Amino acid sequence: MNLKEKIRKLIFRIVTESYGSKWFIDTVSEELQSQIKSKSNINTNKLVENALYEMTMRQLEDYLFLKWRAIDAEKFMESDIAIENIAEMSKEDILAIIKENQSKSLWDRIFDDRVEIIDLQLKLETVRKCRNTVAHSKLISAEEFEVNISLIKKLIREIDRALLFADKNEEFSYNLTSAFRSVTQSMEIISQATAPIREFSARMNEATAPIREFSARMDEATAPIRELSTRMNEIIPNVLTDDFYKVHTKIVNKIDNSYEPDSNTNNCEGEEDEF
Repeated sequence: MNLKEKIRKLIFRIVTESYGSKWFIDTVSEELQSQIKSKSNINTNKLVENALYEMTMRQLEDYLFLKWRAIDAEKFMESDIAIENIAEMSKEDILAIIKENQSKSLWDRIFDDRVEIIDLQLKLETVRKCRNTVAHSKLISAEEFEVNISLIKKLIREIDRALLFADKNEEFSYNLTSAFRSVTQSMEIISQATAPIREFSARMNEATAPIREFSARMDEATAPIRELSTRMNEIIPNVLTDDFYKVHTKIVNKIDNSYEPDSNTNNCEGEEDEF
């Protein structure tokens, strides 16, 4: 596979990931679309698959690196940043819209953060000029020939690495999707298996509702008793204090001291009472 075919394969891979089947309409300028259609008898629907193969090397370079806006400038001024819309926007929102609609190349939009090929535009231009020189039967030096052959080989290796990286990302995305699908299926199986348990739990909850209601009513009915018990527990310790015992002791001692036996009792010992 030569350099031009490698470039086409890489471009097709990235643009279809980003834009899907609408990549030709959304990313190819109207001028370039017209040029491709005018020199080709391909059905418009087939252009989604074959448009890149109808482009020359120079057209591929322009397609990747010429700057363009996502929407027409006039439409942008009349809709997105129309005066009536700006009045209700914050400064950050306005700057975000302007940044989004800045003139950028397709490479800057979707390739730059996915493909690590330094100075690709310059390298492609160098190879194209050398190729055109040879194609027009003009001579080039042996040094220029070696430089371009080395550059082409390096570009092919870099593009192969980029394609391999894209394949790994796709595989990772596929594995991640598969893992998520497996987890979802497992959750569905678990949900189905535990359905009888959830149904039994719901029925038990419904069956025990009267018991819980009775318990709540009993709790409400016995509340005064518990309140009385709490108050008694607060009163009794206050009554049974040291002062209470001290008063009690004084009363007992007073009673004991006020009782004195008759002094004649001992003299009457042994005598009988007379009636």
